Amino acid sequence: MAMLHQRLEELDIDMPGPTSPPLPRLTRKSDFWYFRREFETRREIQGLSVQTVMRAMGEGGLRLGANIALRADRWVHGRRLARMRVERPLFIIGHPRSGTSFFHGLMMGTDEMVGFRTWQLFWPALVGRRVIRRFVALKTRFGTTEVMPQSVGHQMELDSYEVEEFLFWLRYATALNTMGLLGLAEDDFPEIEQPDRLAEPDRRAALDYLDGCFRRQMIDSGKSQIVAKMHFSTMRLQSLLEYYPDARFVYLLRDPLCTVPSYLSFMIKTMEARGNLDGVSPERLQRMLRRRYRGTLALYRYFHDLQVSGRLPADRVMVLRYDDLMRDVRGSMDRVREFSGIAFSPALEAHIDAKAEAQKSYRRPHAVASLDELGLSRQQILSDFAFVYRHYGITPAA
Repeated sequence: MAMLHQRLEELDIDMPGPTSPPLPRLTRKSDFWYFRREFETRREIQGLSVQTVMRAMGEGGLRLGANIALRADRWVHGRRLARMRVERPLFIIGHPRSGTSFFHGLMMGTDEMVGFRTWQLFWPALVGRRVIRRFVALKTRFGTTEVMPQSVGHQMELDSYEVEEFLFWLRYATALNTMGLLGLAEDDFPEIEQPDRLAEPDRRAALDYLDGCFRRQMIDSGKSQIVAKMHFSTMRLQSLLEYYPDARFVYLLRDPLCTVPSYLSFMIKTMEARGNLDGVSPERLQRMLRRRYRGTLALYRYFHDLQVSGRLPADRVMVLRYDDLMRDVRGSMDRVREFSGIAFSPALEAHIDAKAEAQKSYRRPHAVASLDELGLSRQQILSDFAFVYRHYGITPAA
């Protein structure tokens, strides 16, 4: 990974404070516009070649096929979908690398809740699943199901439960999109980064789509309790609160001195593993790091401002500190059970206890870049995120 020593530019976070007037609404462009922008960015960096076209067509074809299949569902499964209702979903939010994966694994470990396997996130439609499921079974038996190795910081397998935020990746509606080629473009994409600022039709369309994916998964799994890990959807928290009036949210909170370098390292390693950094200049990569740093700061700031302004009802939004979860898994999960109203089966309770015991000997298997390598400093993070340390009483990591 290239050494990036230039100091980050002065931050300019375009988000409303707790007492500032609302910012103007944003409007999304078409999916094809974002796809074209991705392709143009890849061409600018890597040139026009057969490989460039094939990579673009692969992801574009996946999106097109998944969306066609979703439309087909309306004809094939329309009545069943109309009968389903998402009730009391539990959303896991908070910045990536804040313990969201560990917490999600605690909830999903006994296969009792509604969750999405990795392949289902990229094919949420019911139409076509029988064929894909057989393919995944063959891959499991005769090959490998690894999508991303543990060395990048988060292992992904085709048939393991994964982050539901990827559902929005299909629609260019999540910061996961700007962690890829869009993040290397010259443009900024506030309409992707700040979904609560979207015009009402766009906000509604995104959540109608999400709700439809949930209902499909309920049909496919035969289960009813949604537990969705959606870290970047912290930025659509107000929309989710309105759309699901009975939903509960657990916000994982961790020291920015831990999350910032871990997240930026993960982003770079993921892009390297996918070949998206081939030919990328240090200047272009540094610009992306600046943007993602601003995005990290904006996410922390957004939740903080909603909370201190009294817009987050305490009976629906719970703050769970990473350090508390790691120090006392059992006690933390007892709080979650009481807060969410979700009944924990004996098997789930035993799974939580087993994970709590295993956590005592856990050692991080992947390396995290230093702040210096990322062009950051400890003092800068302490200054930029001072509101987090002050409001939540977090002791900065050594």
